[in-house]
Amino acid sequence: MISLGLFALVGQIRPQWSVAYSAWPLAIGGLTVGMGHGAADCHIIRRNQSSIRRLGIYLFWMLVAGLAWWWQSLLALLAFLVLTGVHFGKEEAQFFLKTRRHSDAKIDHSFPGRSFSTWLAIGHGSWVIALPLILHASASWEFLQRVAVVGFAGDRSMEPAFLTGSDIRFILLGIVTAANVFVVWLLPAGDARKWVGRLIVIGAAAWTLHPEFFIGLYLLVWHAPQHCWELKNLSIRGFWFDSALFYIPAVGAVLILAGIAVASGRIETILPATSAATVLVYVIVTPPHHWLAAKLLRHPLDHSPRTELRQSP
Repeated sequence: MISLGLFALVGQIRPQWSVAYSAWPLAIGGLTVGMGHGAADCHIIRRNQSSIRRLGIYLFWMLVAGLAWWWQSLLALLAFLVLTGVHFGKEEAQFFLKTRRHSDAKIDHSFPGRSFSTWLAIGHGSWVIALPLILHASASWEFLQRVAVVGFAGDRSMEPAFLTGSDIRFILLGIVTAANVFVVWLLPAGDARKWVGRLIVIGAAAWTLHPEFFIGLYLLVWHAPQHCWELKNLSIRGFWFDSALFYIPAVGAVLILAGIAVASGRIETILPATSAATVLVYVIVTPPHHWLAAKLLRHPLDHSPRTELRQSP
């Protein structure tokens, strides 16, 4: 959170800085910690029971996402944005609830377990994904159009009129703000201040930074490190080999797509092409990654010797 706040301050002092380097966080962070934390999926699948069944479901969701991109790129991107917000929100809610130091009757009894976690997920996920689209609509859709160019769908518009008008953006801002106001009302004072602090930092960064830079930075310094922290219970045995089975093909696909886009002249330089190609690969792998993450949130660990997982004390 501190890193995001510092970059928000830099964006306020030097507004053009994040524009000039907009592709860097997503191109570099997306290929390192971004792909790295997703690559752990292969290890998680192999070290749990029903690994073949889970792998089949995982590949099925990848196929569905790929077909959706081929059939209707805009709908696939919009679905990806919604799913990314849900994924960001669920991961943040899980992390926030684990680090709470306060308790309150209206949470612990009126909103037990999953229902309160859902409100946290809606508040956080919508705030992270919606703010760049609301505050920097043109720049956001220009970036998504570049993703379409890399994904061989450049002839299709990635700027839906119903989401770019000022009225709908104002309504969307009101909805995501209301969701977070409700979360703040539910939380006891100490946790509410903590939540508001997060909203302010994320809001400031989304306001001052280019949307492509902001999302890449959020992935690099916020989401991926938290997810990696959640994976600390995994046994290290076989972790790097299993993760490489996912990581190497994913990074290879990004570099090949970016190279083709630059070589064909559709995109001038390699970093913007790499950033867009990274998002395209995320469009394909986010649905199965989210499915597996949700599965683990419901059933954190299989209590069998085959899982080879260390339990926290």
